[in-house]
Amino acid sequence: MAIKTMRAVAGSMLAFALAFGASAVAAADPQPVPASNIDVQKQDASITIHKMLNPDQTKTATGEEDPDAAGTPLQGVTFKITKLNLGLDSNADLERAAQLTPEAAGGLKTDTTFQVTTPEAGVVTQTVPVGVYLVEELTPAAEATLMAGGERINPKDLVPAKPFVVRVPMRNVAGNAWNYDIHVYPKNSTDALIKEVKDAGKNGGGIIAYTIKVAAPLVQGEAYRTKFVVKDNYDAAKLENLTVTSVKVGDQLVDPVNYDIADNDGELTVTFKTGAEGRLVYDIPNNFEVAVTVDARIKSTAQGEIKNKAFRIDRDSTMESDSTKPTNEVNTYVGAVKVVKKGLGGEALEGAEFELYRCVPKAGDKWELKGEAIQTLTTIKDGTATTKPLHVTDFEDNSTTVADENQNYCLKETKAPAGYVTPKDDAAITHFTLTRENLGAPGYTTIKMLPEITNEPSDTPDLPLTGGQGVALLVLLGAGVGGAAVYSARRNSTKA
Repeated sequence: MAIKTMRAVAGSMLAFALAFGASAVAAADPQPVPASNIDVQKQDASITIHKMLNPDQTKTATGEEDPDAAGTPLQGVTFKITKLNLGLDSNADLERAAQLTPEAAGGLKTDTTFQVTTPEAGVVTQTVPVGVYLVEELTPAAEATLMAGGERINPKDLVPAKPFVVRVPMRNVAGNAWNYDIHVYPKNSTDALIKEVKDAGKNGGGIIAYTIKVAAPLVQGEAYRTKFVVKDNYDAAKLENLTVTSVKVGDQLVDPVNYDIADNDGELTVTFKTGAEGRLVYDIPNNFEVAVTVDARIKSTAQGEIKNKAFRIDRDSTMESDSTKPTNEVNTYVGAVKVVKKGLGGEALEGAEFELYRCVPKAGDKWELKGEAIQTLTTIKDGTATTKPLHVTDFEDNSTTVADENQNYCLKETKAPAGYVTPKDDAAITHFTLTRENLGAPGYTTIKMLPEITNEPSDTPDLPLTGGQGVALLVLLGAGVGGAAVYSARRNSTKA
């Protein structure tokens, strides 16, 4: 598997090197097991580490071997396994071990340690006595040889797994015996840089949210960061009013006094400030995730594909130039739809009024309108009306998985042109979808034309009270039939 592919897959993980750690192991063993069943004197139990790079899925840890574990085996990663001062002699010990976090485990370390390095297959086994252990992935040296899928990995680009706690033994999956040979699957990603978008149901004028997640590269020894910038390249012709809503390092919200924001018409940057010796004012720890969230408004004139990609630009005190790396690209698709209104004779009808809704199917090939009207439309002289940009119905949040309520649009005719009958109930509803194909890939500039919507003329004259044409008609009727014209107008008004 190519490393580029693996980086893309890491977008679903980031997890900052999610390990099947303390919480995952505890979840697999939720009930206290009688301590009397454990052979606490056993010296030849084992911990087997399966080191995988950029997995595309995670599973609940069971302690047993998983032949279908995702990811590419990673060679050259070193782990330190430390026995903790915590026995498994009683139910209370078992409960405490089940709740132990890696942070709390730091205060229980003993002098019994083991160190192992993964071979080409990415799997290494260490024999251990029964007990509770803290497993830590060591930061690789700059000259370390790391290999995955036949390709060399730069140690600086590797995001290590977080420490995790392992109990030996664990109850087996069947629940009827103790498993003394524990298998764990700590995960890594290669310098994951991820761009996400939340745009479901957002049309022209709507606010979409971008999240940029980048790992802080490894800085070793006495070196320090001198530059850290998150740059968002956006389509200024289709997006406006970009606003940085938050900046986080790990789980900590960064005070805005620590960074500058600049928007240069298509390039939004968040630049961490520097102080003495050019060192960053805000210390970003190695491998921590820096997450920037940005809101943007879709312009009312936007049409087609809205591309977005971000970059991490960084440098440390040992580097002569900046390092610039991109995230994945995300896309939003919007387009206009044109309504055509005609009479039965093909004549263009001006003045037809519509409301546009999201809708879902109901029995009998009918449609149920959902929520409030998205837009209102009125046909002009040529019988057409064009919507503002609408979000496509086959792609949202940068995925082809679309919520049921966002898969369809419905037009409801609320008023027919003068002299025509306004449809009632289901007859007033016109359903349509708007796909990326409708927008004319690859340019996505096509305006979708809906099939003609026709109106039947009224069987009696419709006498509008305003407008030159209506006045002329009223005068004509008055000359021909006198007072009967007034009665006819009232009757028609009542019927409409």
